[in-house]
Amino acid sequence: MTNSSNKIRNLGILAFAPLFLFTLWLIFYFVILKDVIGADVNGSAAAAETVKNYTPLFILLGINFIIAFIAFLYFLMNMWTRKNVPTGTKIVWVIFLAVFNIFAFPVYWAMHIKNDEVVRDNASPSLS
Repeated sequence: MTNSSNKIRNLGILAFAPLFLFTLWLIFYFVILKDVIGADVNGSAAAAETVKNYTPLFILLGINFIIAFIAFLYFLMNMWTRKNVPTGTKIVWVIFLAVFNIFAFPVYWAMHIKNDEVVRDNASPSLS
């Protein structure tokens, strides 16, 4: 593996890590609530189970937030420093990364980091 492919792989891990960690957090939360889902009508048992397991839930979500914030800052700076991308496209990507966060990171990675070396021919030159 070359240095470039290692960087692409590591950035792919960074792009998918927040989504993966949030999925693990959600699975953990549903495992905690497995006995009260469907049986608790007013939500008091679910609230009690959540309070009992507050510390691990908070720590996992905090780790996820930190990794997602690092990924957001990296991808934001990566997009904003690209010279071949028009300013309007940069603004749209920044908004997309900020709003859709953990779902946007893998999309950005696939479109601008993994396939960055792919030269795309303009299929319709009359539209450009």
